[in-house]
Amino acid sequence: MRMFGVAAIRRMVPVAIDPQRLVVRCLVTSLCLAVISSGCTGSPAAPQPPSPPLVPGVVGFNPGRSPILVGQPVTGTLMSNGAQHHFELTATSSGTLTVTVSWDRDNGVIQLNVGSGQFGPELGNPLTAQIAVVAGEKYLVTVADAAPWDYHGLRLPYAFTSSIH
Repeated sequence: MRMFGVAAIRRMVPVAIDPQRLVVRCLVTSLCLAVISSGCTGSPAAPQPPSPPLVPGVVGFNPGRSPILVGQPVTGTLMSNGAQHHFELTATSSGTLTVTVSWDRDNGVIQLNVGSGQFGPELGNPLTAQIAVVAGEKYLVTVADAAPWDYHGLRLPYAFTSSIH
């Protein structure tokens, strides 16, 4: 960046403008821009609300992919139309993974995705999904609102369990 002295500015700026005031204004403006732009990076994340208390031995839903264990009861509540809760399950042995979810059908309908399989509410309530699994592999289990267009203000509690045989 080329810097100009007061004498150079006097030659470039009409006489009616005080060159010293112009230099000061430029410096103040540059400083303000630097301060403003420095606040745009590295800002801390918004505070997270406290987690609700959980029933001992029952895993509740956390945003993202909540890790779960085979055989561990899981509960959650879908709170908005089209909501999905994702869980990551690691197969403890090879065989057939069975995931069974239940809910109050008066509150809405659930779709269960296990691995690459989709299991809809037409299969009944409780809804049972079965897929072949390999020991040590991770599988995505998703509990989702199956009919987001059907109602306003979804509040759909559910519970599921899993087993491998």
